[in-house]
Amino acid sequence: MSLLYALYYSRELGVLNRSYLVMIMTSSTLIAISLTSGTTLTLRNLSSQKSNVKNISSFNSLVIIETLIGIFLFFVALQGFSILKTNLHPTLVIIAMLYFISSVAHLVSFELLIAHNSFKTLAVCEVLTIIIQISFFLSSKYFFDFTIASRLLLSFISSYLIIIFFCYFYLRNRFSYALKLGDPLIIFKQSKGNHTIGTVLGIIDRFDRLVIAWILPIVLLGKYAVMSSFISFFRFVPDALAKLMISSKSEAWRKYLDPKLIFAGVLCLLGVMVICSQSIISRVLGPEWLLPWGVSLVYALQEFARGAFQLTGNYKVSVGSSFQTHRAALTLLLTAGPVAFILAIWLGIIGVPFGFLLSYLGVLLYLRRRSKLV
Repeated sequence: MSLLYALYYSRELGVLNRSYLVMIMTSSTLIAISLTSGTTLTLRNLSSQKSNVKNISSFNSLVIIETLIGIFLFFVALQGFSILKTNLHPTLVIIAMLYFISSVAHLVSFELLIAHNSFKTLAVCEVLTIIIQISFFLSSKYFFDFTIASRLLLSFISSYLIIIFFCYFYLRNRFSYALKLGDPLIIFKQSKGNHTIGTVLGIIDRFDRLVIAWILPIVLLGKYAVMSSFISFFRFVPDALAKLMISSKSEAWRKYLDPKLIFAGVLCLLGVMVICSQSIISRVLGPEWLLPWGVSLVYALQEFARGAFQLTGNYKVSVGSSFQTHRAALTLLLTAGPVAFILAIWLGIIGVPFGFLLSYLGVLLYLRRRSKLV
């Protein structure tokens, strides 16, 4: 549903406005993940006995501090982009700031549901979020004299606010959750080292768009976002397998996951996705939205390398070799951006996924070499 909605509002926005929106949303998500991931992971890792009022109060205070820091960083990012790249209208900047605040609160609300094992409620909230966004976006044009980009951001804000209040009242009535404040250092000290492969991938998955936004023509960002959304649609496959590896210590799954079969199957799947994505984008949005085939192909290979790294890293975590995975993840975080930046200057848009592809291959070779040494 979200992919179809993205196609619809992309056509309404046009390539340039879609690019501005991608830059705003990507910057917001990156800052939010970087600041809050360790905190939310710490809360999820606490047992029900340890998730007492003291810890919850500390969590609330720490999240507020991280949000305030995030507001400052997001504002600086918008102003820097507006000054150095393309001027952003003040109204769009204000709405973008509101979007950041509501998106962080929405993210934290979902993390609280996960911490309380309310997965069914989480699924319902995810569906409701999309439904509210679509309803608001379609109806707001009759009530607000805003640009399409502003109306779209307002649709996100409205859906987030509704879900935030719903989550709060649900947690308060079901688990006696309260918005009390406490010593933020309690959770902060416990969150040391809680930055896993999932957090790194969450940052890396969005960093390529920032590289494009800052050093390449902004119009390319919208095209890249649409293309990457199609090809990464099947990302849930390695995500699900990674969770299986972590949750199960059994070796039985390896009998059904022959590396050669996986390699052949994934390559065929990615080839089909490249062809289908190019065809659908051309028919639905128009040929002006298309990037060269080579860009889609390299991005597909990057997705394959990403999945291989995720599976390899999570397998090592499941068998007790987490140190290697954490070192590889940190190396990926420190190298992927600079490599993509340099190759983008040299090769253009294709250099961005190519840089990330090389970084993934580098850490995979490192993990393979370490396995042989052990």
